[in-house]
Amino acid sequence: MELGIQSAAPEYYWPMFASVLVINTMFAIDAWNVAKQQAV
Repeated sequence: MELGIQSAAPEYYWPMFASVLVINTMFAIDAWNVAKQQAV
């Protein structure tokens, strides 16, 4: 999927990659905080 987007619309590849990375990081931090609170 990523390779198809990179060849079809290269100007959108890095902004999309960065936004997905940020969203996934925020989701992981949120899940970690929820799991930590439930463990107590």
